Amino acid sequence: MTVAGLRQSGHRSRTTKGESMMFLTLEDLSGMLDVVLFPDAYRRSKEVIHSSAPLLVTGVVEIDASRGEPLLRAERVVRLS
Repeated sequence: MTVAGLRQSGHRSRTTKGESMMFLTLEDLSGMLDVVLFPDAYRRSKEVIHSSAPLLVTGVVEIDASRGEPLLRAERVVRLS
C-alpha cells in the first residue's frame, strides 16, 4: 500500500538489539494512520522523515492486535515536494 500525508507526530525507539526505529503518525484528507519504520527502513529514510514536507510511504498494512487498528509497516519513504 502507498499513502501520502503529512507527519503529525513521531518518536524514536530502540529494538531489543539496540537499533533505532521510529513510530510516526501520518495525516491526509481522510484521517490519520500510524506508521512504523523498523531499523532498515528508518536508516534509509531518516533525513526525509524529519522534514516538514509531505511524505509518500509504501509498505505493508497490518492490524495492531492490541488496538484493532491498521498500522503501516513502512518499506520506503520519499518526500513529495
